[in-house]
Amino acid sequence: MISRPKGPLQTFPYGALQDGKIVYVHDGTETLHDQFVVVAQTVTPERGGEGLKDGGGGGSVRVSPPHTIQIKVLPANDEVPRVVNNTGTWVWAGSTTLITNAELGRWYFVEGKFSEISHCI
Repeated sequence: MISRPKGPLQTFPYGALQDGKIVYVHDGTETLHDQFVVVAQTVTPERGGEGLKDGGGGGSVRVSPPHTIQIKVLPANDEVPRVVNNTGTWVWAGSTTLITNAELGRWYFVEGKFSEISHCI
Protein backbone atom coordinates (compact mmCIF):
# COMPACT_ATOMS: atom_id res chain seq x y z
CA MET A 1 0.00 0.00 0.00
CA ILE A 2 1.23 3.48 -0.85
CA SER A 3 0.64 6.15 1.78
CA ARG A 4 0.60 9.88 1.14
CA PRO A 5 4.21 10.96 0.66
CA LYS A 6 5.75 14.07 2.19
CA GLY A 7 6.78 15.24 -1.29
CA PRO A 8 6.30 14.37 -4.93
CA LEU A 9 6.59 10.72 -5.93
CA GLN A 10 9.72 9.79 -7.82
CA THR A 11 8.76 6.18 -8.59
CA PHE A 12 5.76 3.93 -8.13
CA PRO A 13 4.81 0.43 -9.29
CA TYR A 14 2.36 -0.02 -12.16
CA GLY A 15 0.07 -2.02 -9.85
CA ALA A 16 -0.43 1.08 -7.68
CA LEU A 17 -1.58 2.97 -10.78
CA GLN A 18 -3.96 0.15 -11.74
CA ASP A 19 -5.39 0.08 -8.20
CA GLY A 20 -6.11 3.84 -8.26
CA LYS A 21 -3.61 4.64 -5.53
CA ILE A 22 -1.72 7.29 -7.52
CA VAL A 23 -3.47 10.65 -7.41
CA TYR A 24 -2.65 14.20 -8.48
CA VAL A 25 -2.95 16.77 -5.69
CA HIS A 26 -3.05 20.47 -6.58
CA ASP A 27 -1.02 22.78 -4.32
CA GLY A 28 -3.85 25.32 -3.86
CA THR A 29 -2.21 28.15 -5.77
CA GLU A 30 -4.13 30.32 -8.24
CA THR A 31 -2.44 28.76 -11.28
CA LEU A 32 -4.73 27.38 -13.98
CA HIS A 33 -2.20 24.97 -15.50
CA ASP A 34 0.22 22.39 -14.14
CA GLN A 35 2.26 19.58 -15.58
CA PHE A 36 4.46 16.66 -14.64
CA VAL A 37 6.69 14.27 -16.55
CA VAL A 38 6.39 10.48 -16.51
CA VAL A 39 8.77 7.83 -17.76
CA ALA A 40 7.85 4.14 -17.93
CA GLN A 41 10.46 1.53 -17.15
CA THR A 42 10.28 -2.23 -17.62
CA VAL A 43 12.67 -4.81 -16.27
CA THR A 44 12.93 -8.16 -18.05
CA PRO A 45 14.82 -10.85 -16.14
CA GLU A 46 17.49 -12.84 -17.90
CA ARG A 47 16.23 -16.14 -19.32
CA GLY A 48 16.51 -19.03 -16.93
CA GLY A 49 17.07 -16.90 -13.84
CA GLU A 50 15.61 -14.27 -11.60
CA GLY A 51 17.86 -11.57 -12.98
CA LEU A 52 17.57 -8.05 -11.58
CA LYS A 53 15.42 -8.80 -8.50
CA ASP A 54 18.33 -8.71 -6.08
CA GLY A 55 19.92 -5.69 -7.74
CA GLY A 56 22.48 -7.71 -9.63
CA GLY A 57 22.69 -10.17 -12.45
CA GLY A 58 21.54 -10.00 -16.03
CA GLY A 59 18.31 -8.93 -17.60
CA SER A 60 17.37 -5.87 -19.53
CA VAL A 61 15.90 -2.52 -18.61
CA ARG A 62 13.83 -0.54 -21.10
CA VAL A 63 12.95 3.08 -20.51
CA SER A 64 10.39 5.10 -22.47
CA PRO A 65 10.98 8.64 -23.65
CA PRO A 66 9.75 11.28 -21.15
CA HIS A 67 6.09 12.25 -21.59
CA THR A 68 4.68 15.50 -20.17
CA ILE A 69 1.20 15.25 -18.66
CA GLN A 70 -0.67 18.55 -18.88
CA ILE A 71 -3.14 19.45 -16.12
CA LYS A 72 -5.88 22.04 -16.60
CA VAL A 73 -6.91 23.39 -13.19
CA LEU A 74 -10.50 24.52 -12.69
CA PRO A 75 -10.48 27.56 -10.38
CA ALA A 76 -12.25 27.31 -7.04
CA ASN A 77 -14.62 30.03 -5.90
CA ASP A 78 -12.90 30.54 -2.56
CA GLU A 79 -12.58 34.32 -2.32
CA VAL A 80 -14.92 36.21 0.00
CA PRO A 81 -16.84 39.02 -1.76
CA ARG A 82 -16.56 42.56 -0.35
CA VAL A 83 -19.16 45.33 -0.54
CA VAL A 84 -17.50 48.46 -1.94
CA ASN A 85 -20.68 50.51 -2.45
CA ASN A 86 -22.94 50.73 0.58
CA THR A 87 -24.87 53.98 0.17
CA GLY A 88 -27.50 53.10 2.75
CA THR A 89 -31.09 54.31 2.53
CA TRP A 90 -33.60 56.36 4.50
CA VAL A 91 -36.95 55.09 5.73
CA TRP A 92 -39.68 56.69 7.89
CA ALA A 93 -40.42 54.91 11.18
CA GLY A 94 -43.04 52.22 10.62
CA SER A 95 -42.82 52.32 6.82
CA THR A 96 -41.08 50.17 4.22
CA THR A 97 -38.71 50.92 1.37
CA LEU A 98 -37.33 48.95 -1.52
CA ILE A 99 -33.62 48.09 -1.42
CA THR A 100 -32.20 48.00 -4.97
CA ASN A 101 -28.82 47.44 -6.55
CA ALA A 102 -28.28 51.22 -6.27
CA GLU A 103 -27.77 50.73 -2.52
CA LEU A 104 -25.84 47.46 -2.75
CA GLY A 105 -24.82 47.52 -6.39
CA ARG A 106 -21.02 47.39 -6.31
CA TRP A 107 -19.08 44.32 -5.33
CA TYR A 108 -15.42 43.52 -5.51
CA PHE A 109 -15.45 39.88 -6.50
CA VAL A 110 -12.60 38.38 -8.51
CA GLU A 111 -13.62 34.74 -8.83
CA GLY A 112 -16.95 33.32 -9.93
CA LYS A 113 -19.99 35.14 -11.21
CA PHE A 114 -22.00 37.94 -9.64
CA SER A 115 -25.19 35.91 -10.07
CA GLU A 116 -23.84 33.58 -7.37
CA ILE A 117 -24.05 36.33 -4.74
CA SER A 118 -27.07 36.52 -2.44
CA HIS A 119 -27.79 39.21 0.13
CA CYS A 120 -28.76 38.41 3.70
CA ILE A 121 -30.41 41.00 5.95
